[in-house]
Amino acid sequence: MDVLFKLFGSSLRVKLLRLFFMAPEELVTLAHARMRTDSDAPAVRRELNLLAGIGFIKERSVSAKVKTGKARLVKAWRFDSTFMYADALKRLVLSAECMNPVDIVGRLKGKGAIRLIILAGIFIDDENSRADMVIVGDQLKKTAIEEAIREIESRVGKELSYSLLSTKEFKYRIDMRDKFIRDVLDYPHKKILNKLGV
Repeated sequence: MDVLFKLFGSSLRVKLLRLFFMAPEELVTLAHARMRTDSDAPAVRRELNLLAGIGFIKERSVSAKVKTGKARLVKAWRFDSTFMYADALKRLVLSAECMNPVDIVGRLKGKGAIRLIILAGIFIDDENSRADMVIVGDQLKKTAIEEAIREIESRVGKELSYSLLSTKEFKYRIDMRDKFIRDVLDYPHKKILNKLGV
C-alpha cells in the first residue's frame, strides 16, 4: 500500500505517470520531463527519483547535447513494464479523463474569435484519429494558442496533433470535401465548442 500512497501524492506525479505510459519505450531526460509537465527542475527531479525508487521507472545514462552544443552523459528514465502495478495503474491513469472540456475551452478563451473546437485522438482514446484537436476561428492568436496547447500537453502527457483553421478555410475545406476534415468529422470526435452549427 505504501507504493500506492506515494504514487498519488501530487498532480505533477500524475502528469509524469501519463508521460511514461503514453511513450513506454521512450527515454525521458529531466529537460524533456520539465517541458512536458511544465514544471520546475527540482520538483520534477524529486518526483522522478521517487518513481525510480518504487520501481516504476528505470534510470540510465544517455548522451545528449547541452547548451554549449557538446554531447555529455545525462540521466534519463524509462517506464519499467515489470512494475508490479503496471497494468492496473495504466488502466486507471489513462482511462481517467485527462482534461475537462470546459478547462480546454477556458484555456483557449480570448485567443481569437474561436468558433469551433473539435477533440479526437487522445481525448477520446482513439489512436487512429488524424488529429487530437481542431480549432476553427478568426483573428486567431497563434502564439497564445500554442502556449495554451503546451499547457494542455503537460496535462495529457503527450504532444498533441492539432490544426488551426480560419472559418473561411474550414468552410472551404468542407465544401471541397477535404479528406482531413472528412476524416475528423466522419469518425469519432467531440465538439466542445460549436458556434458554426457543424
